[in-house]
Amino acid sequence: QYKEEGISGKDISNRPQFQEMLSDIQQGTIDAVCVAELSRLSRSVNDLTTILSSFEQQNVTFLCLNPLYDGNGGFVEVCGRL
Repeated sequence: QYKEEGISGKDISNRPQFQEMLSDIQQGTIDAVCVAELSRLSRSVNDLTTILSSFEQQNVTFLCLNPLYDGNGGFVEVCGRL
């Protein structure tokens, strides 16, 4: 579990826990990433595209709960709260 309380998702380069997670992914110790909200992964569209591409290359499953994203079928509109 990688927590970055109080750190913005605006820029991935200034997020030590995020960088550690990426390193662990490259080493093959992580096979899935789940976030509660997409903005917690990144608020930059460019960074998000790069991150998701990297996950795909490393065969890492990505799950986002809001908006719901399963890594295979894209984003799904969700009504109500989980």
